[in-house]
Amino acid sequence: MLVAETELCVVAIGLSVVATELLIVVIEFCVVTIGLTVVATGMIVVKTELCVVEIGLSVVETGLLVVKTELRVVAIGLVGFGNEVIVNSEAMYDTVL
Repeated sequence: MLVAETELCVVAIGLSVVATELLIVVIEFCVVTIGLTVVATGMIVVKTELCVVEIGLSVVETGLLVVKTELRVVAIGLVGFGNEVIVNSEAMYDTVL
């Protein structure tokens, strides 16, 4: 009986060691999944930062477009002003003649 009890104790100890090893494996898997979620959230942070950069670049592009349109308006205005000057000079030339 004592031999059987000690054998059962050894079996129980062996099972508890297996259980603790399984718990260690589960904890390691949990650590891995936590690490993966941290990596995933890090990637999301990187993506959001890239989105902010893209939004910033699009704002810069629209700003450049506004500057270009303003420059075009100024250029058109200067061309119109130049035409008016030419018309006035022709009128002055006609009056001098």
